[in-house]
Amino acid sequence: MYCQSCGTNTDAVTCPSCGRHAPPSSTEVSRPATSKHESGPQGVGGWLLLLCVSLTIIAPLFELKIGIKALTNMVASRSLTVFTASRLASVAAVYMGLALYSSMAGLRLWLLKPNAPHFAKTFLIISTTTVITLQLIVYAAGVHVDILRIAFSRSVALVVWYSYLQTSRRVKATYPQPGY
Repeated sequence: MYCQSCGTNTDAVTCPSCGRHAPPSSTEVSRPATSKHESGPQGVGGWLLLLCVSLTIIAPLFELKIGIKALTNMVASRSLTVFTASRLASVAAVYMGLALYSSMAGLRLWLLKPNAPHFAKTFLIISTTTVITLQLIVYAAGVHVDILRIAFSRSVALVVWYSYLQTSRRVKATYPQPGY
């Protein structure tokens, strides 16, 4: 190391030539940050906690409600055509499957599973495209569905939560992955 006052090459804390304190050079000072504060918040908290609660509890309840309503309509109908029965069964199966998938995605995030963010992002994409496609088919079959509201709300949720999972410092610190 060199004294920053006179330039003498020395390993001593005090320079033997000029007597001044010789602070370490900039190459010796620079090292990667290791404190928790500098790497970002960790653990399931903040927005990540809200996403976990939404995926594990709230979304499955809404999805199950729609699935059960479709099954109830199918059972209650006295004159059920094959087309109507298959439509209602499809709606029930899709929404109940999404309820299960949502719970799995939320639990994986909550339990800090290694690929949980990827699993949750995949769920967000699949659930959005599946519901919009299903509702478009139902709408095309002549059933009144507020397709614009459904497509808009699903798309906004997809963009917001996918972006969060992609860019959040908390997510990156909580689920460290090579290349993540």
